[in-house]
Amino acid sequence: MMGSNWLVVMTKPRMENEAKEHLIRQNIEVYLPLWKELKKQSGAWKTTISPMFSRYLFALSLIHISEPTRQEAI
Repeated sequence: MMGSNWLVVMTKPRMENEAKEHLIRQNIEVYLPLWKELKKQSGAWKTTISPMFSRYLFALSLIHISEPTRQEAI
């Protein structure tokens, strides 16, 4: 299979941004989808930006991952 191989990376709770920065420092392309949430705190509404998938981000694999080959019995 040719093309991009994206991997799912599981992080520690609420450490998605730290993991993203760590991977970027290693020159690995990273995708962390974010979304805006409206939350009520202390009676006031506040807009926060949170990861779309808590504890997960995506990294582009630099290693070619081929499909498993079938081995036949002799």
